[in-house]
Amino acid sequence: MGQITRSRRAQIQREATAVRMRGQREGFPLARIVTAMCTTCPELSPLEAWRLALG
Repeated sequence: MGQITRSRRAQIQREATAVRMRGQREGFPLARIVTAMCTTCPELSPLEAWRLALG
């Protein structure tokens, strides 16, 4: 994986937060939110996605 710029990192976090909030509103289980985050932001590692999904 290449270097991720600071602005891209901020964008990834915003996108992941939006996915988490949408998933929580719709009552998705945590694993489904993590999967959606990894699909939306392929730069995220599964560990990062779990951390972001937990808030």
